[in-house]
Amino acid sequence: MIGIRIAVISLYTFLFCMGAFAILNEVFNMNIDVKIDVDQFHIGDEIIKVGEVYVHSNGTMYKVLCFTNVNTMDPKKYPETVVYQNVINYRIYSRPTSDWFRSMEKVE
Repeated sequence: MIGIRIAVISLYTFLFCMGAFAILNEVFNMNIDVKIDVDQFHIGDEIIKVGEVYVHSNGTMYKVLCFTNVNTMDPKKYPETVVYQNVINYRIYSRPTSDWFRSMEKVE
């Protein structure tokens, strides 16, 4: 049962990040109002963009899906994060944006 809940939560996270709630609204007449207005994040001189592919220091490749907590009132309690997906097994992860470039490098 826990595995099913995790799978459902992962699916909802993926759908949110990919902007698929609009499709759900059309197909299932669901009343969901979602606006994704952040497609890039600045860290110093570096910019992380939705859709870009990065390689981890261990060689695994990931695609940036979205950013969370960008409008938080308490960034210490709720840090801004990058949500990203393994391009091979499609697992979804997140990490603080401040930690992103410690082990990730953009694939050109």
